[in-house]
Amino acid sequence: MTEFRTFEASDAPWTAIGFAFGIFYGAMFIFLFAFWGLDGMLLLFIIGLPFLAVQLILYIGVDRFAKWRHRDVAPKPPTAWLRHHSISFGSAIGASLALVWVFAAVRL
Repeated sequence: MTEFRTFEASDAPWTAIGFAFGIFYGAMFIFLFAFWGLDGMLLLFIIGLPFLAVQLILYIGVDRFAKWRHRDVAPKPPTAWLRHHSISFGSAIGASLALVWVFAAVRL
């Protein structure tokens, strides 16, 4: 199980940035799905697959290089729980708000 440290004042800006990005990300996903439909989401997924593959390859490569380079360095302290989950909470709230907005627009 992941260990988290207590929330500090220095975590507040990063948590707010992650939360705002999550709201934007969740809302945009719902808007794309609502306005483009399944065909548009499939097209977006196919276009995004190469970017995801490059990101995954770079992440694995950099991680292995960092582990090889810094074997004797102590690990960084864990992050705060709220900072760690801010993007997830923001995307859930953003998607919920976007769904409310889309269903309200459909009713009009």
